[in-house]
Amino acid sequence: MKMNRRTTMAGTVFFAALATGYVTIDPEALASRFMMSSADAGAQALQPIQAASAETVPVAYAEAVPTMPAEPAIVTLELPAPEMFGDRTPAADTGAGSEAVAETDAFSPFGLRCNTTLKAEPGPAATVRLRLSAPCHGGEVVTIRHEGLHFTDVTGSDGILTELIPALANDATFEITLADGTKVQTALEVPKAESYERVALQWQGKAGLELHAFEFGAGYGDAGHVHATAPYSPERAVRQRAGFLTRLGRDTIPGGWVSEIYSYPSAGARERGAIRISIEAEITAANCGKAVSAETLLRDAGSPFDTQSLTLSIPGCDAIGQFLVLSDSMPDLAFAAN
Repeated sequence: MKMNRRTTMAGTVFFAALATGYVTIDPEALASRFMMSSADAGAQALQPIQAASAETVPVAYAEAVPTMPAEPAIVTLELPAPEMFGDRTPAADTGAGSEAVAETDAFSPFGLRCNTTLKAEPGPAATVRLRLSAPCHGGEVVTIRHEGLHFTDVTGSDGILTELIPALANDATFEITLADGTKVQTALEVPKAESYERVALQWQGKAGLELHAFEFGAGYGDAGHVHATAPYSPERAVRQRAGFLTRLGRDTIPGGWVSEIYSYPSAGARERGAIRISIEAEITAANCGKAVSAETLLRDAGSPFDTQSLTLSIPGCDAIGQFLVLSDSMPDLAFAAN
C-alpha cells in the first residue's frame, strides 16, 4: 500500500491402452512344406504294408493310474472363551476437547448417517479448532457465532467445515446455524484466552474494509505491520510474543459476513509501548458511493467484549483505487514490557 493512495479521516463513525499385431502367411509356402503331390500320394498308397516284427514292436508303457488323495481329515476348532478377548470397546478420547452430536435416522446420498457433529479442540495461542461434520449438508452456507463474532462460510461437498478461531473468552461457546435453520452448539475451556489482547472488525459483503495493527512504531510494510496481506500465524505469538491476524468468513457469499481479529499476547509482552490499530477502506467498484456498515469488538481489561455498530460513507467511483484511513476509530493497545 502506498501512502499517497490513502486519505486519513479523523473521527469517522462506522456501522455495522493395448496393441494388435498381424502376420501374413503364403499359402504356396505352406503347401510346399506340409503337402505332397497327388502322384506321390498315390505311389505311397500302392506300397504294401509290412507287419512289424516282434523285435520291432515297441515295449508298451504301463498305463499310469492316478492315485486319489486321501479324504482330508476334519478338524474341529473350539472357540475361545469370550473373556479371552478382553474389553474390545474403543477407548474414550482422553484429549481435551468437546463434541456435540445431533442424531438422526436419515442417510446422505453417500450412505452416511446424517448425524451432525460439532467438535472443539484447543489450538495454539488460545485459539480453538472447530470442526463441523454434516454429511447431509454438503456445499451449504452456514453461519458461525462466537462471543459476538459472526461470520459466514460454506461446508465442503462432504459436509465438513474446519475453522481456527481466536477464543474471546475462557469459557468459549460456539454455535453453527445450517441452511435449514438447524443449530448445533459446543463449548470449550480456554484458560489462556484472557491473556491475549484481541480486537475485531466485522462487516457484511464486499465492503473493502481492512483491520491494520502497527506494533510498537512499525510503519507500512514493516515486520510489525500486521494485516490481511501479512497476517502471520498463531505460532508467531507463541515463539516471538508478537501479534497475528485471523480472517474468517467469505465476502463472496451474497450477504455473507466477514470477521478479522487481531491478537497480541499481553501476558509477557516483549516490548513497552503501544500498538496502533486502524481501519482502512479501499474504494472499489463494489462499494464506491455507498454507505458501508461494520461492527467493532473491543474489550476493557477484565470485561466481556463490547460490540459497537459503525457506518461509513464511501466516496464516489472516481476515487476507485484510493484508500480511506480511519484515525481514532479504535483505541491503541498499550503494554508495559515484562
